Amino acid sequence: MGMQAWSNGLYKSVEHRVMPNPHLERFSVAYFMCPSNETVIESSAQPAIYRKFNFGEYRQQVQQDVRRTGHKVGLTRNDLSVGLALDSVTNECISWTKYAKERIISSI
Repeated sequence: MGMQAWSNGLYKSVEHRVMPNPHLERFSVAYFMCPSNETVIESSAQPAIYRKFNFGEYRQQVQQDVRRTGHKVGLTRNDLSVGLALDSVTNECISWTKYAKERIISSI
């Protein structure tokens, strides 16, 4: 989450999908980065894809998303984005409208 916002969308958050081998013993080490609720998360790149928000806002959004959908929606939800997307070819910020049109056209 934080890396995606800090990098202005250059690095993406991915869904964690571990497929353990059922025939081998598995050891896990959990590591969490959990800043204070007041910690501000924003990108120095301009224009920014995501608005400036704090970790408390993000935690609250994740909890609402999980209650509503059963999983974390992530930063693409409109209340954290500012209506921009990162062009995968040029790495430039483009509007969500242009981004959506390009995706529709490329899928035809």
